[in-house]
Amino acid sequence: MIMCYNCFQEHQNENGICPHCGFDSSTAKREVNHLPKGTVLSGRYIIGELLGAGGFGITYKSYDKELEAIVAIKEYFPNGIVNRIPGTTDVILLTDKGNKPKIFRVGMERYIEEARTTAKYVSHPNIVNVYNFFEENNTAYIVMEFLDGISLEDYLMQDDDGRMDIENATEIILDMCNALKSIHEDHIVHRDISPDNIFICLNNVNKLYDFGAARFAKEEGRQMTIILKHGYAPPEQYEKINLQGPWTDLYALGATFYIMLTGQKPCVSLDRKAALESGKPDELPEPITLRPEIPQQLNDAIMKAMAVDPNLRFQNVTEFEAVLRSEAKVEPIATTIRKNKRKRMLRYTAGIAAGVLGIAGLGFYLSHSMRAAEYHPADISVWYVQDDTDFSDAMTEIRDKFCEEYDGLNIELVGIDSADYQDRLRSASESGDMPALFLSDGIDTQGLPVVQMEKVLQDFDTNRCHFLADCREEIGNSDKLPLAFNVPVVYMNTLLCDYTGDSVSDISTVCDASSTLCIDQKLSDTFTSVFGENPYKSTAQEIFYAGSAELLFSDSSSYFSVQNALPARFRILTLEKDTIPCSFYDCWSLGKRENRNEELTAQYFLEFLLSDFSQDILYIRNRTGAMPLSCNALDEYREIYPEFAVLAENMEQYHFTLQ
Repeated sequence: MIMCYNCFQEHQNENGICPHCGFDSSTAKREVNHLPKGTVLSGRYIIGELLGAGGFGITYKSYDKELEAIVAIKEYFPNGIVNRIPGTTDVILLTDKGNKPKIFRVGMERYIEEARTTAKYVSHPNIVNVYNFFEENNTAYIVMEFLDGISLEDYLMQDDDGRMDIENATEIILDMCNALKSIHEDHIVHRDISPDNIFICLNNVNKLYDFGAARFAKEEGRQMTIILKHGYAPPEQYEKINLQGPWTDLYALGATFYIMLTGQKPCVSLDRKAALESGKPDELPEPITLRPEIPQQLNDAIMKAMAVDPNLRFQNVTEFEAVLRSEAKVEPIATTIRKNKRKRMLRYTAGIAAGVLGIAGLGFYLSHSMRAAEYHPADISVWYVQDDTDFSDAMTEIRDKFCEEYDGLNIELVGIDSADYQDRLRSASESGDMPALFLSDGIDTQGLPVVQMEKVLQDFDTNRCHFLADCREEIGNSDKLPLAFNVPVVYMNTLLCDYTGDSVSDISTVCDASSTLCIDQKLSDTFTSVFGENPYKSTAQEIFYAGSAELLFSDSSSYFSVQNALPARFRILTLEKDTIPCSFYDCWSLGKRENRNEELTAQYFLEFLLSDFSQDILYIRNRTGAMPLSCNALDEYREIYPEFAVLAENMEQYHFTLQ
């Protein structure tokens, strides 16, 4: 008997044509490095005909012997990194040198993460069902429902003009809205909505699939990997530091709707952004100009969904869906832009009339109108450790914004390698050429000509920042002012440890005799002060990042490193103690100046570093892991990273030391 690897029924036709389904196996194309037909995975899945292959994986039509049903199985098989000897099943690395092994390992973890993400919606009518996922043959597999039908991309290619009926297109988009509402409720951003990831099934059901680019919006925050499709990705998806959310998917959904109705793929969003910023018209033609029968409301809804500025888009799927169902109206995007310009002009005019000299909307704490008479802009230098290019970029953006508010002001940013930083400061002190402001984290400032922070804090509204008011006496007697803070936590590998609590007061309740506990070297004294001597097997924290240890004692600054190493495989345990030893982060000091204007300029800039604007750039977009001191910025931080929300609930227990 011969098995047909298309319908998985047996027959006796040696010519290769199945009498049951009519499939001709002799015409089926297959690469030599694909799994051989008939291969059995996990003891239950029979590999059949090829469904498709891309840059990261191969999809096979398969048969589940236990469920007695046809399924689709995706195999992780990144091109250029792995291969397979013809006729065998194991995946092999092309080389074990360079970074390819790491790329493969991280990619496979992401692959499994995709399966976990999609499996949550196994009963959703508009999301492809994932039944199982596992590792075998040195790679990973995802078992999902077999979709019988055609992709939206292929469907559009069947028509000469590539257009769809308006009513049918709207129904498909509404089904995608239904899918997106569910994943957005879980704070997941799909990030890859496009016609090739929407499937039109023969049973008139439309499915969203391929969650390979999906990320937790509140988890990954503002620095997501750049994964996109030109024409469908909004501008923020091209940026290394960004904020992505439902509005990101709505741009892509609007772009998909655009091509469905017009037959034209939208232009690249970065080109649109560049044109608008240079004062030119938007390069994207409105759908109604390409197809006049499109209703005006539908045209305006698509253009709003595809607004270059994320703030001008629909902020959630419900808003977009209501317009598509004619339950709400939407104004043309050009009208919204004109109104916003008018509002800004009115605010600006009102500000001048009232004599407001502060920086509107930036949370700038200074009462400039009270002190402007004694201040004249001056040129100063600001020094910092330049081991992080992202930090340098952040400081440049903050400096530029600050200097916009003052004429004739020049702030020179000087980035210095950490190995030379302390020596450069000492030399500058001896030569009388100290910077007006410098980063002093971990720096021994004894003997350096610096200003006591008590003088700075006299006119400072410390209530706009956490801890500064309570710690004013301690900080006032210091020559350092912090911008952020870190809280000690325990990171738990959920694959190796099954502790169910959310906090820990005694480390022995989490560990057992065979557990491996990694301790961040810089926090070894903190661990001892919290838990006492460590009786468990301890090793370097890199072991935890490699996935071989149960626990890591570190602080909030390690969050992104842990997340990158163990995506979706870790939990954060807070410390349940009466007193929790925390640390301030990014401390700055003022160098003494004979010129009063230089001293004030440095002081004002230091205060500006504690503004909502600066704190957002430094600690939310820059993803250092440190938590901002600004009350407003910390609230935003907690929204984006809900794992840390609990860390801001019992802050009266935190005890701080200055480095």
